[in-house]
Amino acid sequence: MSITWIGIISDNLMKFLNLMPLVTGLSKVILGMTILAWGNSIGDYFANSSLARLGYGVMAVTGCFAG
Repeated sequence: MSITWIGIISDNLMKFLNLMPLVTGLSKVILGMTILAWGNSIGDYFANSSLARLGYGVMAVTGCFAG
């Protein structure tokens, strides 16, 4: 069931992302280099921030370079 939900959500997300260039007038290249890249990195940001707050600063900085 979880695989079905992931498939449905990812399909709807891709439909929305394909609609964004039509609504905003931006090219897909610009969206890919900015908004989509930011969305891809937000999980790393929260994970590394949590590591730094827990006292694992070296691990957080390593995660920044690895990401």
